[in-house]
Amino acid sequence: MSAPFNLIIAGVGGQGVYGLNRVLWRLCESAGLHCQGSVFKGGAQRQGGIHAVLRIFQASERDYANYSS
Repeated sequence: MSAPFNLIIAGVGGQGVYGLNRVLWRLCESAGLHCQGSVFKGGAQRQGGIHAVLRIFQASERDYANYSS
């Protein structure tokens, strides 16, 4: 089993990070890749720190259920 590709997107405020995470997720799914991930918001609604974690698996891998974001 090959290792998954881990991507961390960091930012402030949240709208750009969340939007980029959704776009990348949809691109991976349309390419036949499986993704897992989460968005972690900071304490503030705006101007707070935020990061998203996206884990991308190869199309042929079916053992991705053992991984966690």
